[in-house]
Amino acid sequence: MRVWIKAVCFASCLSVGVEAEDIAKLYQQDCALCHESGVLAPSSKSIAIAVKKKYPKKEDFVAFVFDFIQHPSKEKSLFGDIAYEKFGEMTSQDGVAPKETLKALAVYLHDTYAKF
Repeated sequence: MRVWIKAVCFASCLSVGVEAEDIAKLYQQDCALCHESGVLAPSSKSIAIAVKKKYPKKEDFVAFVFDFIQHPSKEKSLFGDIAYEKFGEMTSQDGVAPKETLKALAVYLHDTYAKF
């Protein structure tokens, strides 16, 4: 059930291509349900902090997030076993949304939440 809910939330968020200026609104409208509460998935802020700590350059940060949302795995996770026990594995978004939308989401995550 939890994986299905996450897949629906993310798929509805990213099922259409969006312009960069629209990604924030789309993210808040649909994706935040899972990633702001910290109940169904790690919060966006905690994700951004962990990714920025490992990948401080914006282009590396964006590349990691872009890859992870398409090909999530326990081995790539920066949260380890704790996140997998609590949330399970994120549903792959490969093919669910246009690549440019996924890239825009990675940039949005960096620009919005990696300010520390």
